Amino acid sequence: PISIGHAYIHGGDEDQQLLPSNIWNTSVSSSFAEFQRITEMTNFSHGIGLPGRVFASAQPAWITDVMDDNNFPRAGNKEDIGLHGAFAFPVLSGDRVVAVLEFFHSVPAIPDHDLLAVLAKVGAQLGRVSERREADIAIRESESRFRNFAEAASDWFWEIDANLCYTRFSGRNEEISGISSDKNVGHSRMEILQDILTEEEKANVEKWAEHNALMARREAFQDFSYSVNRPDGSVIHLRVNGLPTFDEEGLFAGYRGTARDETSEVAAREEEAAARALLLDATESLEDGFALFDAEDRLVLHNKPFKEMVDGLVRDTLRIGSTFEELVAKWATGGGYDLTASQLKSFVEARMEQHRNLPSTNIYRVAGGEWVQVSERRTSDGGCVLVRHPITELKQTEEALRASEEHMRRLIDIAPEAIVVTDEAMMIQIFNSGAERAFGYKASEVVGQKVEILIPDRFRAGHDGGVRAFADSDAVERTMNERANIASLRKNGEEFPAEA
Repeated sequence: PISIGHAYIHGGDEDQQLLPSNIWNTSVSSSFAEFQRITEMTNFSHGIGLPGRVFASAQPAWITDVMDDNNFPRAGNKEDIGLHGAFAFPVLSGDRVVAVLEFFHSVPAIPDHDLLAVLAKVGAQLGRVSERREADIAIRESESRFRNFAEAASDWFWEIDANLCYTRFSGRNEEISGISSDKNVGHSRMEILQDILTEEEKANVEKWAEHNALMARREAFQDFSYSVNRPDGSVIHLRVNGLPTFDEEGLFAGYRGTARDETSEVAAREEEAAARALLLDATESLEDGFALFDAEDRLVLHNKPFKEMVDGLVRDTLRIGSTFEELVAKWATGGGYDLTASQLKSFVEARMEQHRNLPSTNIYRVAGGEWVQVSERRTSDGGCVLVRHPITELKQTEEALRASEEHMRRLIDIAPEAIVVTDEAMMIQIFNSGAERAFGYKASEVVGQKVEILIPDRFRAGHDGGVRAFADSDAVERTMNERANIASLRKNGEEFPAEA
């Protein structure tokens, strides 16, 4: 009779060992406590011990007396363990050994080949049972994973039959829609929707005709959105997915699907669209060109003046989604800037360096002799705001002023009289050639110096007072006969009379 039995389990696809289990069959377990202890501490690889032999061959094996067997490690130093005859057989899943069942006699036992043949069949049957159990577990796990994923991505499940009537709801349907699920069961989908669709949805006849035609063709649908009225008068926005189902004979059985409340997302999109429209409206009211780039340096939006400034010189430069570098390179090579061919590469590199180091304000000469001032500032999300301001008239005014000043400077310089011009702080700004001859200084020696360098010490305080009195009066000039005689001081210390 069998005294004790035990099951070794395969550790897994990547584990090439049999692991002991707590599955035992023994009538007098206390008699074999030491053997049980050793077994529960011992793993077996291919070919090692009785379980390892079966593991390697995938065939039953018999040992007449384990005490005489050279491949039975659990016998230790051959001390009597109370067990002698033994046999084992594999539990197979296909060609794979998933377990080895071993049994022991308290006395030596002659091999019974008929019994081994039966045990081989038993092992195969147990394997098929194991396969079905593993398949059931895998299916349950798969269904659980699918349900978890679906629940995470949706608010409720729904099912309709072949007549497109609702048969089941689960999840947050009642909470979100405000309508009892039991009230909807047994009614067709379109029958229910006609009572709760918003007027705007009902007016979109083409949209619903296409959707109903799709379902009539028994096709799946995904991300179908529509809006419905709740009993409390509020509007919610739903997004649904549906898959057609078929019975074993291939006949249409209905649809199963998920629904998700996307009201908050729709509200967020509407708010974003409103903010975007407000921003566009604000930028369109500007005379300056305005452009916005995102954190990836791609063009997000621009106003009409910016487009006129850019595309007006190089057609089709602006493309939403283009990077700043792409726009600069295209505009430069297209002749947008007043550059020679040899200047293009270095200019684009310098322009990109300016763009990377914000904030910045730079002035550029563009095609046609026009001038623009470009100001760039970084946004909080890492993007960039660019304002392009035309300054051609300002540059022309500056050029005219510089030309006028230069012309006046030349006239002053060729005048035979000594002419000294100071600013309001009495710092010398102009010292013509006549003054150089009269005072003995070079212009470079006195420009930027206080005018008192040209006045004797004893007259400096009075001169400052006279200048302040003139500045505080309503007079803006003095005629020739109103000028005062003053003492002046040459570089060599010599005094001479002059008019001021």
